[in-house]
Amino acid sequence: MRKTVLLLLFVLGCVVDSSAVDAPLIYGADDRAEVYELTDAVERAAAEATVAMIDSSLVTRTPRGYDIDPYDTFQSYYGLCEGEPYLDQPVPADCTGFLVAPDLIVTAGHCITNRSCRSATFVFGFEMLNATTPRLSVDDDDVYSCDGIVSRVNSGTNDYAVVRIDRPVVGRTPLAIRREGRIALGTEVFVSGHPAGLPMKVAGGASVMDNSARDYFDANLDVYAGNSGSPVLNRDGVVEGILVRGNEDYAYDRRRGCYTTAECADSGCPGWESSTRATNFAEFVPAGPVEPPEPDCARDEECDDGSACTTNRCVGGSCVSASVVCDDGNACTSDSCNPATGCDATAIRCPDDGDACTVELCDPVTGCGSTPVECGRGETCSAGECVVITCAARREYCESNDDCCSGRCHRRRNRCR
Repeated sequence: MRKTVLLLLFVLGCVVDSSAVDAPLIYGADDRAEVYELTDAVERAAAEATVAMIDSSLVTRTPRGYDIDPYDTFQSYYGLCEGEPYLDQPVPADCTGFLVAPDLIVTAGHCITNRSCRSATFVFGFEMLNATTPRLSVDDDDVYSCDGIVSRVNSGTNDYAVVRIDRPVVGRTPLAIRREGRIALGTEVFVSGHPAGLPMKVAGGASVMDNSARDYFDANLDVYAGNSGSPVLNRDGVVEGILVRGNEDYAYDRRRGCYTTAECADSGCPGWESSTRATNFAEFVPAGPVEPPEPDCARDEECDDGSACTTNRCVGGSCVSASVVCDDGNACTSDSCNPATGCDATAIRCPDDGDACTVELCDPVTGCGSTPVECGRGETCSAGECVVITCAARREYCESNDDCCSGRCHRRRNRCR
């Protein structure tokens, strides 16, 4: 297997120049897989309970659910060389988390704070549908927000956060976690998550390489930095830990002017990927089957708040409301909403352009404008009034063409032609 990493690779403080070696730093096979490629039931269950942490600014509500902003491509954001995997895939996620109770998600402590909780959105189902198509539209039941942090530690060796979300998750089964003892050295493990913000990947073919530390264990997992917060599970599907840190990631290819994946042997380079033990946060996760709380609603009608300016729906047993957007499509009206009567349109008053010889008007498509005052034949507008046009006849005195009825003034003789 190969060890995949996502930052610049430094050795003794120096950037590795991959153009100076005979072969790339690749040893073994890449064990990462897309969700649609999974055939193992345990791995699929882990993927179903794994969630992407995406800033709320990149998640937009739609009539059918939510859209995810792709943000950037993997290659563009990280400056990767051609030939690297996943180059065209989007990278909107910041970290990974996983469901441990109907309304509890666990992630790495360095992935969330009380302040960032306000803008954190948890999105299930961000994955590739096939080799070229990411899933960027999700349902209401796939998106949740942070309601508060139950417990959080972010020290040099211990790194976890237990987060309460705004409502119980619908249609997904929480993962079981280890509550006592510790995983054995050499135990096979796998990981599911969002490396570098990519759509979900699941990587197996790894095992526990070092089990000596109190708060964490090390395994040779194929992960990128964005896997922080990912569940690390044994082959029974029990969470043994949270992926929190590991070796550094990319080597700069000076010849091509881009970055390539640095890869290590199973024996490490020199270390492996570290995971906070599940027993460190187990006390904050209810044990055994957890009955979800009583739902707030069963039908949309039960969520009616009496305001004509909101739409209200029952989603996963909780009421979700959104403001009504009032727009009659007329540029000549100002649209507003009255909670009692709903949308209302008021005609706008176009500002005066300061020209007494124009009339202000409003076009429903283009909005406010003006048109010249219409005067009768032989008249023109002056200071807002129509006046008879007077002009000089042929051979009468003139100073300019405007003085002559013919529009032609002989400048040398000052006579109309």
